[in-house]
Amino acid sequence: MLTSEGHGLQHVANALGVTLSTVRIHLQHVFEKTNTHRQAELVRLLLQIDMANPYHSTQPRR
Repeated sequence: MLTSEGHGLQHVANALGVTLSTVRIHLQHVFEKTNTHRQAELVRLLLQIDMANPYHSTQPRR
């Protein structure tokens, strides 16, 4: 997830070839589905899920 790597929403939009508005709409839907309200909360949740994964690797992802 590009935002979890510290990239801003405009960078994400450019990388995906979509508009900033599209990224914001999708992010809002993710917030609603995960009961989070900020990107930091969402990243924390994703990291918790990843760490709970029994197949979690300490090796950096590529």
